[in-house]
Amino acid sequence: MSKDLDAARRRQPWHQPLTVGLLMVLLVYTLLSLASGLRASQAHLTADLMTRAAEFAVFREGIYPMRALLPAPVPGAFPTSVYPPYAQVMFAAFFGWGGASQAWLMVHGLSLLSLGLIGWIGWRCLRFAGVGAGLLGALAPVAISGNGYSLFQGQFSILCMGLISLQWLLLLRRRPLLAALCWAAAMLKPQIAITFAIPLLRRGSRRGLILGCSILVLLSAAALAYAHVSPIRYLSIWLKPGRFSFVEAGNVNLMFLFGARSAIIFLCLLGLILVGLLALNFVTSRGYQRRSEPSIENMSPESLGSTLRTQGLCAIVGCLGFYHHPYDNIMLYPALLWIFKQALSSRKALIKLTAILMAYSLWMPAYLVANNTFFQKFSAAVWLLVGLCLLLHRPCPWGPESAESPPSRP
Repeated sequence: MSKDLDAARRRQPWHQPLTVGLLMVLLVYTLLSLASGLRASQAHLTADLMTRAAEFAVFREGIYPMRALLPAPVPGAFPTSVYPPYAQVMFAAFFGWGGASQAWLMVHGLSLLSLGLIGWIGWRCLRFAGVGAGLLGALAPVAISGNGYSLFQGQFSILCMGLISLQWLLLLRRRPLLAALCWAAAMLKPQIAITFAIPLLRRGSRRGLILGCSILVLLSAAALAYAHVSPIRYLSIWLKPGRFSFVEAGNVNLMFLFGARSAIIFLCLLGLILVGLLALNFVTSRGYQRRSEPSIENMSPESLGSTLRTQGLCAIVGCLGFYHHPYDNIMLYPALLWIFKQALSSRKALIKLTAILMAYSLWMPAYLVANNTFFQKFSAAVWLLVGLCLLLHRPCPWGPESAESPPSRP
C-alpha cells in the first residue's frame, strides 16, 4: 500500500517551475479577491448585512418583519425577511449589542476564521500527493471567486460552511450532538445547510439530528411568540406560491427552473429525490464507508478526507436543488476537493478534465461572469457532472481513499 502511495506522489511534478508558478498565481489571485471584498465592504454599506440589521431592529420591537402579517396601511420602508423565524433569534448574536458595526466585525472575522479552517481541511485532504498538492487543496476552496463577493455583501455563507466543516470534523470524532449543534447554527442559511443533514441520518448520529431540529423548532416558536404571530398564520402566508418569487434570481437550479408558482410542488419532489439519493448512496457505499471511516482510536491527518464523497454529494444536491447566489458557491468546496483527489490519483483524462472545468466554474472572477446566463448554465452542467461522478464512484485500490486508513504497524 505505501509503495503505491509513494508512486502516486512521485507522479505529481510539484517541483517543476511551471507548477510552482501556477500555485503562486492562485495564491495572489486569492489574496487580491479577499482583500477586494473586504475593502469594498468598508467603503460601501454592505447591502445584505444592513438589510438584516433593519429586519432585526423591527423584530427587536416585537414586530415580525413581514409586511403581509401587518394590517394595512404598511409603511413603504417596512422590511420583509426571507429568513425563517429561528434566524431572527440567531441575529441577536450579531446585532444584539453593537448593532451593524458589531455585526460587520463578527461576520467578517468569523468568515476569515472559517476560510482558515476550510483551507486546513483542503491541505489535509490533498496532502497525500505531496506538498504541492496540499497547497493546492488549501488554496482551492479559498480561491472560489464568490468568497470576495460574500465578504463585500456581508453574507453568512462562508461562516455557515465553517460550521458545516466543524460538523464534519465532529462526526469523524463520533460527536453527533456537538455536530448537530454546528449544523443547527449553519441553518442560519438553510439553502446551504439543509442537505448537510444527510450525514446525521446515519445510525449513531440520528439523535444529533433530532437535537438540531428540536433547537430550530423551539427557536422558531420563541420568535413567533415574541412577535405575537400565530404559527398557522405564518405558514399560510409562506405557502402561497407568490412568496417564492425570490427563487427566480441567482444560480441555475431546479427551484429556479420550476419557478415561483411551482416551488411548493418542487419542494415535495425534491424531498423524494433526496430520500432516493440517500438510500442509493447508503446501498452503494455501505461497505466502503465501513472500511474507510476512521475510528476515534486511529484518527490521522489523512482521515479527514474519508467522508469527502458524502460531503461533496450533499453540496452538489443542495446547490443544484435550491436557490443560491454566487456568494454561496463556497458550499461546493467538498465537491471541488473530491474531484481534485480523483484527478491526482487517476490516470483518466476525463477525470482530470472534469477537475479543471470544476475549478474554472468556481474560480472565474465574478465580475466577468455576473449575469452571464451561458456561464451559469455551463457551471450547473459541470456541477451535475461532478455529482454523477460522486454518485457512481468506486475507490481505486491505490488511491487516496485507500490511504486514509493508516497501515497497521508491526
